[in-house]
Amino acid sequence: MAKGGFRGMPGGMNQAAMMKQAQKMQQEMLRMQQEQESKTFTAAAGGGMVSATVNGKHELLNFGRAHNDIVKIREK
Repeated sequence: MAKGGFRGMPGGMNQAAMMKQAQKMQQEMLRMQQEQESKTFTAAAGGGMVSATVNGKHELLNFGRAHNDIVKIREK
């Protein structure tokens, strides 16, 4: 190690500044995760015959099918 100890990171960023930036990024990531967890997402398939709703925690909140739109085929 050079006389005087470690003088900093390449590009002028010292260790304390790098730690501060990492903590800021971690807080922002946590905020974004919490924001996503509070949202719900709904998707449908088969022309709306089947739909599902999930939240940002990947939990299934609702799953259904449209009973009124189902066409029954009669055998001849």
